[in-house]
Amino acid sequence: MGHRRQPRAQALIEFALLLPLIVLLLFTMLDATNLFRSSAIAHNAAEEAAIYYAQNPGAAASDIEEHVRASVSGATGDDFELATSNTGRTAQHGYTMRVLTNDGWKTAEAKNITNFKTFKATKRFHSYMAQLFGSGDLTASATVTGSSTFEGEAA
Repeated sequence: MGHRRQPRAQALIEFALLLPLIVLLLFTMLDATNLFRSSAIAHNAAEEAAIYYAQNPGAAASDIEEHVRASVSGATGDDFELATSNTGRTAQHGYTMRVLTNDGWKTAEAKNITNFKTFKATKRFHSYMAQLFGSGDLTASATVTGSSTFEGEAA
């Protein structure tokens, strides 16, 4: 007589062999999702900081960070940081402005002054795969340079 096949046992063994691979794939997808989300938060936060600085050039770094934390979803808690630094660049462009007054045309020398700041947003997130291989947290970051321009008198 021939051997009796036991399909249930065979299916159970195949499932047991594939289960670790399925779990690994699942956690890889979760980590990829967390990385994408954290990268988006970091980019949006750095961009929002640059926009806020352009609209409010006199704002302190703490005001900018407070605005970003309030405006960008996910930019909260200890796992989010926003660093602000002056790039040390100032651009000045002079021009002559003519204004019509009651006494006729007047000419004035003026200049546009542009200041630059760099904003680096960092979002840490817990990684299941990194924890499996010895580390637990990964970091996503984005850097954006913002500028603000105002008019002043030519020196």
